[in-house]
Amino acid sequence: MISADIYSQVKRLEIETNRILNSSFAGEYNSAFKGSGVEFEEVRPYIDGDDVRAIDWNVTAKLNQPFVKIFREERELSIFLLIDRSASMQFGSTAETKKELLLKISALLSLVSMKNNDRVGLILFTDKVEKVILPKKGRKHVLRIIEEIMAFEPKAVQTNLCAPLELVAKLRLKKSVLFLISDFRANDFERPLEIVARKHDLVPIIIRDPREQELPGNVILRLEDLESGEQVLLNTSDRGFQQKYAELSAKQNKALEQYFVGRSIATIQLETGKPYISTLINYFKRR
Repeated sequence: MISADIYSQVKRLEIETNRILNSSFAGEYNSAFKGSGVEFEEVRPYIDGDDVRAIDWNVTAKLNQPFVKIFREERELSIFLLIDRSASMQFGSTAETKKELLLKISALLSLVSMKNNDRVGLILFTDKVEKVILPKKGRKHVLRIIEEIMAFEPKAVQTNLCAPLELVAKLRLKKSVLFLISDFRANDFERPLEIVARKHDLVPIIIRDPREQELPGNVILRLEDLESGEQVLLNTSDRGFQQKYAELSAKQNKALEQYFVGRSIATIQLETGKPYISTLINYFKRR
C-alpha cells in the first residue's frame, strides 16, 4: 500500500514533469529512440514509382495484377530503468541529493516513455537486485513504477552494477533501451556491461555531486563512506591536499569517460544542483 504522502509526491512530480513534456523534450526523445524495425501492414495495388522489390508475387499471381507490400515502422519500445539505490546515492552537498535528482530523471523518463506508448520496466538495485517490474504500457503501470521508486527502502547499502546487468542478460528480452542511473562508484562491472550493450541500447546516466569533485577550503570535514561506514577527519586548509583530491577525482572521472568512449557508448553526465533538462535534450539531439 502506497502512503498518502508518497501518493501526493507522485502527483506533484507528475504535474511538474508534464510541463517539461509539453516542451520540445518529448519530440527530441521520440526522434532519439527508434523502434526495433518495421512490420507488415497491408498490400495494395502497384502504382507507377513503387519499388519493384516490394511486389508481393503471391498476391500478384492470384489476382493477376501487381500488388505491393506496405510496411510501417515499429515505434513501440521497451524501456528499462536500472536504478542504483545504494547508500552513496543519498549524498548531497547542494539543495538536492543524488537520490533526489535520480527521482526526477526517473519520473521524467517514465512519463515521456508513456507518452510515446512505450513499455516501461524497472530494476532497483544495491549490491543485489531488490525490485523488478517487467515492462508494460499504460498510465497506471507507469505511475506504479514512479511510486515504487519513491517509496523504495533499500535493504543493503553497497553497490554492485553487475547484479542488474546480469539479470537483464538472463531475462532474454528483445532489444530494449536501458537507462542505467548510478554514480558508478563500483568495480568490475565492465564485462557484464559490454555483454548487455551488444544487444541493447545502453544509456549510462552518471550522477555526481560537486563535493565529489573538489573540497571547500579552510574547513575541517568529517567524511563518512555511506557504504562502508568508514569515517575520516580532514583539514582542508592544506592547499596541496585540496589539489590532490581534485586531481584524483578528475582522473577517476576521465578513466570512466574513456572506458565508455572506447566502447562507443555515449553517456549522460549530470550534477546535483545544476539544470538537467538541457543536458538530456542535447543528448537526444546528438543521437
